[in-house]
Amino acid sequence: MEWEWYHDSHMVHLFLHLLLTANHKPLRWKGMTVERGQLITGRLALSEATGISERTCRTCLERLKSTGSLTIKTTNKYSLITINNYNSYQELVNQADQQNDQQNANKRPATDQQLTTNKNDKNVKKEERESEERMNEDNTPAYAEESAPEYGSRPKRARSRKSRQKPDFSEGKVFKNPGFFPAFCAGQWFDWCRNKKAPYRTQEVAEEALCYLYELSKGDEALAAEALRIARISDWQSFHWHFKHLNKNDHDNHQPINGQSHHGADNLRWLESHA
Repeated sequence: MEWEWYHDSHMVHLFLHLLLTANHKPLRWKGMTVERGQLITGRLALSEATGISERTCRTCLERLKSTGSLTIKTTNKYSLITINNYNSYQELVNQADQQNDQQNANKRPATDQQLTTNKNDKNVKKEERESEERMNEDNTPAYAEESAPEYGSRPKRARSRKSRQKPDFSEGKVFKNPGFFPAFCAGQWFDWCRNKKAPYRTQEVAEEALCYLYELSKGDEALAAEALRIARISDWQSFHWHFKHLNKNDHDNHQPINGQSHHGADNLRWLESHA
């Protein structure tokens, strides 16, 4: 560089700071016009902005003033600094910017070409991968379609087509009757079996339940019909609870009915396990 202060870092630093902070167009400040290439500052402000000591800033300003680089007008409050030949420095900056732009423009096609090449390589690899996947799908054996279920899913169990025989107490049907009249079995009892919350699964279980009802009611069809009606409207699972409440009102809990042994609980557990 031909500039005489180029090798003095403090001089370069301070002069560049002045070039960067000077007005690039005229501005008004406290009743005066600060022209293009001028700035209002002071040694303390320059020291704080550049990190250079105030004494060194004063020395650098004197040197720049002595060589004609600056014109300084000082007051008791501030200094008006004028950068001589400010426009010529700006032309140099503009030329440097143009050179940098040209260099970047020259480099850009090569970079763009490299990016395009990389993108093309990725596209080729993607097409090769998709082609390989299609080939694998074409070569998949037929039995692969019936693969194992996905993780977390349960295999479906084959349902047995053998249907259970539903209880039937209609008239003319032969069934195990402990002693009720056929009309009661075809009416109240058949209606209970059809509308029960959990219907009896087999005819055999329903017949055993009918025998149990006969035992609890002691053959009294009116009492048995009332037990079935209360159980149905109360949404009970078993008519046993009706007789249990009757016993509770007449005797203490868990006492025999009319002095006879109470063995209905065992039958109830058997019926509920088969319901």
